[in-house]
Amino acid sequence: RQSIHLRGYAQKDPKQEYKMESFNLFSNMLHSIRREVIRMLAIMQLGADLNVEEVDEKMRNDRMPQQLEFHHANVTALAAANVSGGNGSEQEVTPAAAHTPYVRSMPKIGRNDLCPCGSGHKYKQCHGKIV
Repeated sequence: RQSIHLRGYAQKDPKQEYKMESFNLFSNMLHSIRREVIRMLAIMQLGADLNVEEVDEKMRNDRMPQQLEFHHANVTALAAANVSGGNGSEQEVTPAAAHTPYVRSMPKIGRNDLCPCGSGHKYKQCHGKIV
């Protein structure tokens, strides 16, 4: 960016110059990466004594997910309730019964409404003030 601002004096669009300069730098970076990869591949030596099948099998075993079992707390609680009940009546635990929504006794107070304490200030300047 520092070298681009002087090109504005030469009646060139700084934005276009910045794009051109960044594209050239990016192309040079890709070229140097390719050259470095080719250089590393050229000097690399592979060992002939390795057994390719064993290495492949080891890699496959490392990548295979382990057999896991997941147990949820609700399922075990239901099973325990059924076992301890023993009378044949099944107790149903539903998420809706466990969670009841909050119901306000008064209507919601807006930030710009007058504070219900009677001070005459807006709610956001009185009891609803963010500290």
